[in-house]
This record gives sequence, structure tokens and C-alpha cells, in this order.
Amino acid sequence: MKLSLKKIDKDLKVEEGIIKENIEEDILKLAVVERYGNNNISNAFIKGFNLKNGAMASSVAHDSHNIVVLGTESEYMAKAVNLISKNKGGLAIVYDDVEKILKLPIAGLMSDEDIGSVSKELYEINKIIKTLGCTLESPFMTLSFVSLLVIPSLRLSDKGLFDVDEFSFVDLTNTNN
Repeated sequence: MKLSLKKIDKDLKVEEGIIKENIEEDILKLAVVERYGNNNISNAFIKGFNLKNGAMASSVAHDSHNIVVLGTESEYMAKAVNLISKNKGGLAIVYDDVEKILKLPIAGLMSDEDIGSVSKELYEINKIIKTLGCTLESPFMTLSFVSLLVIPSLRLSDKGLFDVDEFSFVDLTNTNN
């Protein structure tokens, strides 16, 4: 499965003023959480990860290295972001009662463990994400580029969803199409 960050129009359910994901159609919640003290959080939706349960998050998110997270429920996403924050960076998976992290405490980008330990943890975390339905070969690598605003077409920053081709922010609730 190839992930394409192109615009698609999709009607999603709204419950209590909140736009909901559609797991059956592989439309998951996506967020970028700014981690430098300004408390910016932006939300969007993404298709192509095929996650059926839980959330995955990363502090390796080019170029600003904010925390990028996607998931099937906001609660899982919040837990994954908090797990990364608590550990000063990393790659995290949260589902059911499970919280797993590959800690990256050096600037949220690097580990202070030996390469063998890091490799084993990365293998384990990728294996878990596949058991949750993800069909991408390198899900965390893919996630790390979702916020890189110089790559076409749609990217999410802590300021909002950005259309690189049009060089403008996108309103997710635009109903004038």
C-alpha cells in the first residue's frame, strides 16, 4: 500500500461537535503537537495506514520535530503523546491497556542505548503496529514525513493542514465544494 497525502473529500460523522474518524474506510485522526512551549495543536485526517486499533506517535517529525500522532481514538492519541513527553522523545504505540515506547531522550531524536538494543526495540514496535493492522512497510518513517511542509501535497504542521501545491492552509470543515 502506498501512502498518498493528496486531498480527498469525504463526509465524516460529527458527534457533539467533534469530527469522527472512520476506521472501516481507513480514515484516521492525525495531529501535530508542538513541543516547544507554545501549546499549538493541529488536527486533520489521514488515509493509508490501515490501523484498526490504537495510536502511534513520534517525536521524529521532520522538519520541526514536533510530536506527530495518528490513531483510532483521541484517548489513545493523547496517551501516546503523553508517553513521548514523559520519556523526552521516542516512538510510541498505545492500544487497549498497552503502552510501548522506543525512548529517544536525546533531543527527541536519538537514543542513548546501544545499537543492538535500539534495533531490537524498533523491530518489536514495528511488529506490534503491523498486528494492529498497519500495512505500511515503515510506518514510523512514513509518519515522520507527514509534517514536512516542503513535500507536496498535503502536510500537517502545528499551525494547521497545509497544501504545499497551493501554498495555503486548508479548512477541514469547508462545505462549499
